[in-house]
Amino acid sequence: MHEFLVHTSINARRFVMDHLRERLQRAKGGDGANTVLTTPDFDHSKNWLLKGLAGDGLPSAALSHASDFSPLAESTLRELFTPVPEWDGRPPLRSEAASFCDTAGLFHPVFIVPMVPVYNRKLIAKKDLTGSWTDLLVDGRRIVFPDRNTPISRAVLAYLKREWPDEYRDFRERLTFGGSPVEVIRAVGDGWYDMGVSNVSFALMASQRSVETYTPSQGAVVIPQVMAWSRGAPDELLYMRELLMEEGLQRYLDEQGFWAVADLSPVGRGSATSWKSVWNGWSDFLEGLRALAEEEACVHV
Repeated sequence: MHEFLVHTSINARRFVMDHLRERLQRAKGGDGANTVLTTPDFDHSKNWLLKGLAGDGLPSAALSHASDFSPLAESTLRELFTPVPEWDGRPPLRSEAASFCDTAGLFHPVFIVPMVPVYNRKLIAKKDLTGSWTDLLVDGRRIVFPDRNTPISRAVLAYLKREWPDEYRDFRERLTFGGSPVEVIRAVGDGWYDMGVSNVSFALMASQRSVETYTPSQGAVVIPQVMAWSRGAPDELLYMRELLMEEGLQRYLDEQGFWAVADLSPVGRGSATSWKSVWNGWSDFLEGLRALAEEEACVHV
């Protein structure tokens, strides 16, 4: 049996898993029939990739947060994963997705998770916000992020540290980490904190809790969700990309507030941010995450 690991945003994972199970059950011999789906545990302090390298072994292929791969050097990634051709099927890729295609051919975007600020509209008036990520850096505001090791928190911290290094250190000292994205929204909605961050999908469900969101002028902090194939993975596992690129799945993700990489028409709510990302593509994203990890290692955060 071939292991296919799924580690994505929790509010997308169930639908993705159900979609893949249903498609794999249809398979009769060959493509996908010998594939078992797995998910790692929910402890974000334990990277499934590093854990696998330490002894458990790697899955044959995976759909995962791109940030899961950032702890390893490029040379190590090239040893562990095999390049495959870019997607050339139907539906076609959106042109905006091209910047998140790995030029080495190791990692292939399936959908994008955008993160934005959220705020309690009873505590902060919209007129007092600048519409920038710097709204989080204003001294005196109570800010909460999900747990420190979550992909959301690490990506947003990496971006803030890179763009506003002078303000970042004071912000980091007063920042609170508060559980899951859902718990962050609940804490902001209940008035325990003025602002926080969330992926757009969760934020769309939070308006009834006195929580508002906006896309900063700089764009959303995004995390690509990518497929990768381990060295020695059988060719039949390329079939998994076909299942993940099916229009029905891509359209569902887009309607839930994610960015589908497929070129869909008409577009859903997920395209409301017009694909404006703070990262200048794949390499910029990885460099930001690695710079954050290096600083944290130096100061023993």
